[in-house]
Amino acid sequence: MDTPIYAAFSRASGGWFSRLVGALIRSFTSGSVNHALVVYWSTDFGCWMTVGANANGVTPMPLTEFLKTRTIVYLYAPVGWSLWYAPTISTRAMTTPGCLGWPTSKSGKFGRNLLNDKSELFCSEWLTELCVTGMVPLGASAIKDFMPDRPDQITPAFLAARMSKCAYFQTEPLSVISRVPNQFTAALIPQPRSK
Repeated sequence: MDTPIYAAFSRASGGWFSRLVGALIRSFTSGSVNHALVVYWSTDFGCWMTVGANANGVTPMPLTEFLKTRTIVYLYAPVGWSLWYAPTISTRAMTTPGCLGWPTSKSGKFGRNLLNDKSELFCSEWLTELCVTGMVPLGASAIKDFMPDRPDQITPAFLAARMSKCAYFQTEPLSVISRVPNQFTAALIPQPRSK
């Protein structure tokens, strides 16, 4: 049984330096968020976990630790598919540092076009690649509907706005990650909305 997994977006709310960096990112990207990540229920640890592309690579962290310096603003559930479908990701990979198999993060570097290294991704690029890989069972037309025209220009704010308007994502209340998931509802995958 798949455990709940969501695409999430946050903003810095920790110390003054963290808040300053977050505010700078939000001002450059014209949005209310400065980080894109995944939040999932870990049966291994018995808690909600986060994983995302950070300055030190793709790293997992318990949600309780993450929330000490950040605030989750948006939460989206895949509709008709699961982030668990991505073939490069598994429960073990999500909970074991070093087994993630994803490129390192560019989160500390500015000037994407000047430093166009294909092995490094910003957090929103990493989450986009994860979503596209997970959407493969839906077919090429679903992926085309989701993908932006300029994948190299994806920011957390842009991706959050894209998900809010896309039929393959459903906005979830933040309260879903404040409780232990029910085993019955954890297996449910929301079905596509009628257009």
